[in-house]
Amino acid sequence: MTVTLDKSVEDFVATSRQLFIDGRWVDAASGKTFATPNPATGRPLAHVAEADAEDVERAVRAARRAFDGPWSRLTPSERGRRAPGNGQGRPSAVSTQLNTTNGVAHDGWWTRPVVTR
Repeated sequence: MTVTLDKSVEDFVATSRQLFIDGRWVDAASGKTFATPNPATGRPLAHVAEADAEDVERAVRAARRAFDGPWSRLTPSERGRRAPGNGQGRPSAVSTQLNTTNGVAHDGWWTRPVVTR
């Protein structure tokens, strides 16, 4: 089986991925990254930030602030509209990365997987 990634997905995974903490993309506190494999091919897919305890603490503090603020009072659809990358009718960077690292090659639209034989 041959797996073909759309150019936009290739460009996305070619860039080192950061952590999403407190509404911003940030490097891991340690600066470390690790390679994640493409389950569909076994080859390296992308380099992602390697979170450690300090990053987890930052994320937990940010989540608590968000929960104690207006975020917890938003409806799920309101939260979805405020999520990063939404609003253009295409998956966000987060959902694209999760989908691809779970072995689903696609062209950026959930309904059109790109797998050829």
